[in-house]
Amino acid sequence: GGGGDSEVSLTLTADTSQLAPGTTSADKLERTAETLRTRAALYGAKDAQATVQGDDPILLTLKGIKEEPAVQLSTRPGVVEFKRPQIAENALVVCKTPQGDQFGVPPSNVNPDDASGSLARCFSRDKLGEPVWVAIEVVSEDGSTSGFTAEQVETGGWELRNDNTAILVRFTPDGAILFEKVTNTLAGYPLGIFVDGTLVAAPRIQRAVTDGNALISGFQPENARILAAILNSGPLPLALAPSAP
Repeated sequence: GGGGDSEVSLTLTADTSQLAPGTTSADKLERTAETLRTRAALYGAKDAQATVQGDDPILLTLKGIKEEPAVQLSTRPGVVEFKRPQIAENALVVCKTPQGDQFGVPPSNVNPDDASGSLARCFSRDKLGEPVWVAIEVVSEDGSTSGFTAEQVETGGWELRNDNTAILVRFTPDGAILFEKVTNTLAGYPLGIFVDGTLVAAPRIQRAVTDGNALISGFQPENARILAAILNSGPLPLALAPSAP
C-alpha cells in the first residue's frame, strides 16, 4: 500500500543490565536514541522522533513507515560478523547435519536452497546440512594474525545498489588489503556475512578482490533497505525491546 502518511509509535525498553557498575544509563540511552533517529532517516522514514523519557523507556515515533520495519530498525542490535566455512585438509567444506553429523562437500556443493530457505546449504549424495562457520583470521607476512571484522568497513560503507536488491560494501584502505588476502584464500568458497548471529548473505568468492569493494546481490528490496540502515548506523549502544503494553 501507499503507507506514505502512516505513523508508527513504539515504546521501547532498554536493557541496562549490561552497564558497568557505577555508570548511568542516561548517556547511553541518548546515544541509543540518536542511533534510532539515524536508522530511521537512512531507511527513509520522515520526521523521526526518538525521545528518552526519564530513565526508561524510549518513545520512537516515525512517519511514512510500516510497523514491521519500524520494529526491526529499533530492536535489531546490528552486530556484523564476517565468517568463512571450515575447510578440511582435502579442501572440502566441513558441514553438519541438523543431528550434528559432520560431512564434507566440495565448495561447488554449497548453494542457496529455496526449499529450506537456507542461504548456504551443503548437498552431498546422502546428507544435507549447513557449513560450519568459523571466524576469519588473516595471517600477514610477519606471521602475526588479525581478525576481519565490521571495523574494516568504511563508515556508511553499506550502499544500496540495483534497485535495492544488492548492497555494495566499501572497505577502509586497511580493510581492503585484508579483504584481498581473505578473498584470495577463499576463492571458490562462500563468505558468510552474519548480522546478530543470523546469516544474511553467503556470496561465493570468484577471485581475489583488489579494489576494496564487494557487491552482494540477491536481497529482497525491503530487507536490503532495513539492513543497510541498520549497518550504516552502527550497533545499538543498548539493546532495546518493545515494551509490554
